[in-house]
Amino acid sequence: MMQENIFGVYLKKIRKAHGKTQEDLANAIGKQKMYISGMESGKNNPPKSADLEKMMDVLKLDYNGRLKFLDKAAAHKHTIPDDLVSFILKSQQMRKIIRTAKKHGLNDDKYKKIIEFLQEE
Repeated sequence: MMQENIFGVYLKKIRKAHGKTQEDLANAIGKQKMYISGMESGKNNPPKSADLEKMMDVLKLDYNGRLKFLDKAAAHKHTIPDDLVSFILKSQQMRKIIRTAKKHGLNDDKYKKIIEFLQEE
């Protein structure tokens, strides 16, 4: 069974929306155009973190756009987004929070309340 092409579909959409070609992205990460084509078609997985960063730079993604890009790449690979890995690994408390949330099966409304609380100053 072929895995869903979460990242490739999104990459193609965002690339076209920003007026970039497959070649533009390939050049940014030192690869051939076929590598980007392969990602968009689901044949190639998203690249490593450094290459994702270069692609986001070429696409001139804002902060939220960058987060979504990283999230789509991680979802495609069934991993934690690259920007969170070291933070989670360094923080025992963060792992405890995530495991507690998992244990209690928090829904979106509860997550929204947690986020609102964390954003209060």
